[in-house]
Amino acid sequence: MATQRESYRFMKMLTLTAVFACLATQAFAQPLGRNPLAARPQESPPPNSQQQGEAAQVGVDQVIAALVEATKSEHENVRIGAYLGLSSFLDDKPELVTIFVEAARSSEGLLQSIVLRELAGMKTTPPAEAIDILVQFGLALSRSSRDGSVIRRFLRRHHELSVPALIGQLQSHADEDYRVAVAEELQTYSQNATAAIQPMLGILADEDEPASLRATVATAVARISKAAADAGVAAVEQPNQARQQAMAMIAQMDLDKDGKLSITEFPVRNGDSEFFFRRMDTDGDGAVTLEELIKVMGKTGPAR
Repeated sequence: MATQRESYRFMKMLTLTAVFACLATQAFAQPLGRNPLAARPQESPPPNSQQQGEAAQVGVDQVIAALVEATKSEHENVRIGAYLGLSSFLDDKPELVTIFVEAARSSEGLLQSIVLRELAGMKTTPPAEAIDILVQFGLALSRSSRDGSVIRRFLRRHHELSVPALIGQLQSHADEDYRVAVAEELQTYSQNATAAIQPMLGILADEDEPASLRATVATAVARISKAAADAGVAAVEQPNQARQQAMAMIAQMDLDKDGKLSITEFPVRNGDSEFFFRRMDTDGDGAVTLEELIKVMGKTGPAR
């Protein structure tokens, strides 16, 4: 692991050096005259700050375009270097997040780990798609790698976005061990995870749920509730808050934007999602609506 981290640091330093060297070359290189003895041409007035800014932006855009193209290379080292270079622009170019999300889904091993780590290094508020992919893939790393710790800290820092995504995984993922890990993770959010209390109570009361999951949920919901009480935070959400929670989950998972969830839109990475889909699709019409999602999550509030 130490050798891998040192290799990663060296590659990132080398990539960033190359990027900034390219920008510096474009910004400061001057064309040479063909005849050094020729009459010196009349100097043009120095560019104003706006012109300099526009020229610098052109240079940045050219570098980004080249790096994006390099992510398609057949050589993994080239792809890794390209993503390390692009990570320097993630906060300024939100459109790059989609490229990183797709890379996380389609890659594995070191490349996937690096892509997830760089997403978790964003300093600005990340879009929902970044949170979703970090929850789905990053949580699996959290128990066995340093990268997972970085991702978990990032998700806790953006708890208002990550808690709904974690609840979605707790409700719909097919792997029992993964759901247990999600419940344990929500417990670390303390009073910031009060939105998970009602879904957890629903799981605890459900005799069909695995015993190991219910046991973990029992501990987690008690600690979240106690932390909320100590902090003076309402532990049980009001109906309108529950509705907002369900709406946020549908907005995040609804890929075709039809206002409901099909079986292909469930965020299950491993295992069979059919069981959970049928469980939520209470009327059996092949789609999970907002009202069905609220009902299965154990929340109340009439549909509007």
